[in-house]
Amino acid sequence: MLVDLKKHITDDWDVYNDLLTDKESKLYIRGKIIFDNDGPESLNLTVGDKYIVNGKPIKIAEDGIKVPSGKSIVLETEQQLAVPHNMFGMIAGVGVNIFRNGFVSVGKIDPGFKGKLKLGYYNGNTNSITFKAGDLLACCSFWYMESSIKFSLEDYHSEPEAVMESINGLKYILIWLKKNWYSMLALIVAIFTLIVTCIR
Repeated sequence: MLVDLKKHITDDWDVYNDLLTDKESKLYIRGKIIFDNDGPESLNLTVGDKYIVNGKPIKIAEDGIKVPSGKSIVLETEQQLAVPHNMFGMIAGVGVNIFRNGFVSVGKIDPGFKGKLKLGYYNGNTNSITFKAGDLLACCSFWYMESSIKFSLEDYHSEPEAVMESINGLKYILIWLKKNWYSMLALIVAIFTLIVTCIR
C-alpha cells in the first residue's frame, strides 16, 4: 500500500522507534520536507552539502559542484531518513533534471535504512551542470509491506566526516589522470614514436 506521507512521517525519533513494525509506523525525516506536485505520496529529495569521490565525502563549496558533460557524480541528500521495518521506498528522477538530460540512479530504499541517501547523477547534456546544496535532485515514494524485517540490515551511520575541498582546476585534472592513466600512457608512447620516426 502506498504511504500517505502527510499522515505517516515524523521528526520525533522516539515516535519512529516505538512504531517500527506497527501498522501505523512512521517514516522519520530530518531536513527539508517538500512534497512533489503529485501530492503527499511523493517526497522531493534535495542536494545536501556533500558529494562523494572514491568513497570519500567532500563538502560542496558555496558556488556548487560542476558536473561536466558525459560525467557522473554521487551526491548526498539533504534529507536524513529512517525507514520503519515494514516499509520500503523507491527513488525516481524529477522533471527538472530529466529535461536537461540528467539521469539519477533509481533504486530501492531498504526497510530499516537509516541515514542520508547517496545518489548517482549522470550528466547527459552537452553542457556542464552545476549543483548547489538545496537543489532538487530526485523524488521518492514509500510502500507498506505485509511482513516486517526483524532487524535493520546495516548501520548506515558509520561514515567519515566530510572535508572541505574543491574539485576544480588542478584537482580535477589529477582525478581525471588517475582514472585515465592508460590513455595518457598510450598517447605519450605514440608521441615518442612519432618524434623518433621524424628524427630518422
